[in-house]
Amino acid sequence: MNISSATSLERLVAAPRPTAEEPPSAFIERDIARPAKTRIDVGSARLGSLESAIRAHDLTSLLAIIKSRCLVDGQNPSSCWIWNGARRSDGYPYLGRAQTNRLAHRVMMWGSIGFPGRLSDLPPVHHLCGTRACMNPDHLALATALLNNIERSVRTTLLRQIDVLADALRSLDPGHPALATFRTGTNTVNEIRSNSGVAFESRRQRVRRFAKKNAYETRRRAHQETRFEQVIEVDSLVARGSSRSAALKIVGMNRTAYGDWSLRLGQLVDGTRV
Repeated sequence: MNISSATSLERLVAAPRPTAEEPPSAFIERDIARPAKTRIDVGSARLGSLESAIRAHDLTSLLAIIKSRCLVDGQNPSSCWIWNGARRSDGYPYLGRAQTNRLAHRVMMWGSIGFPGRLSDLPPVHHLCGTRACMNPDHLALATALLNNIERSVRTTLLRQIDVLADALRSLDPGHPALATFRTGTNTVNEIRSNSGVAFESRRQRVRRFAKKNAYETRRRAHQETRFEQVIEVDSLVARGSSRSAALKIVGMNRTAYGDWSLRLGQLVDGTRV
């Protein structure tokens, strides 16, 4: 992370928004606490039902909403709840957007154990079923990264052995009833890798992954600072007598983006972001 960028962001969050007598850039030089009366309050009406349930720590509503977004076998309650919504490139489901974007299985685990502390402080969450898209709380467990990787490696090894035995049985007795449990033409190991990823990575792969992650973080923070500056400039123009619509047009920001980033700025200042 760029140190100067981080310092700029900290000063931006800590400073109050400029008044009608001050230029829009006045917040940069300020280094005092933001008055409580100027804090942003966009209201809970902008929050969806899922985000409202998370903030209210309402486990019953959280379970009902997430389950409604999953493919569930009604005849087998203990089966996987396969997420039917958006997923990241690595296969993990996520929910929310912008400042409320979170990994869905971590939110489910967090709620299942009573919403302790902050979501970001929750240890790694392991899928006991080996399926990343599963949201069934009975299939989730807290674990360390080491145990998570060990279990995944052992599971991959066992599945490879099952493939070998299945191929041998298929060549000896193609009609054996045990083969009905295997999908024809599907490699179990490749399938589980597509769901769970690989257990270990080479040093080169690790370096590339961290480089990609750092590049993304740099772009994200730069975009975040730009958005915060736009929100503060809009508020400055409104304080000077401009209408909200005119201010948004001048700054080049739509109403939805303004509401989202105002909420995020308020969360950073108040320390309420989970």
